[in-house]
Amino acid sequence: MDLIDRIFLLLQQKNKKQNELAEFLGANIVTVSKWKSKKISPSVEHLAKIAEFLGCSTDYLIFGKEEATNHVVKTGIGNIIGNNIASTNSFYTQTQNQAPLGELEEEILNLCKKMSIKQKMELLQTAYSILEK
Repeated sequence: MDLIDRIFLLLQQKNKKQNELAEFLGANIVTVSKWKSKKISPSVEHLAKIAEFLGCSTDYLIFGKEEATNHVVKTGIGNIIGNNIASTNSFYTQTQNQAPLGELEEEILNLCKKMSIKQKMELLQTAYSILEK
């Protein structure tokens, strides 16, 4: 199940309509319909508002589980707190229980530090959609 599937499953479970979501977001109903048909994906800017409307966290929408935040924070790619998406410039903080990063991991994190939050979230969405296949 991907981000789009989770959004529309929650809409159905909560007896909410696509037009209600569109109105809440200040978006066009055609945009929401395109999400459902997977022609386009919701923008990063819409994710927090969608989560608020559906009464869930952005973690659940993106990853399908709440504990995904820990993974994101630990990798330094981004930080998702509750329904708010925030970037982080903190590098991987090594603790007693965490193995040191390899050369490739360090390079990836350095590249991610230079990305905007929107780029980071798009990267994460792409990576998780690849893993779901």
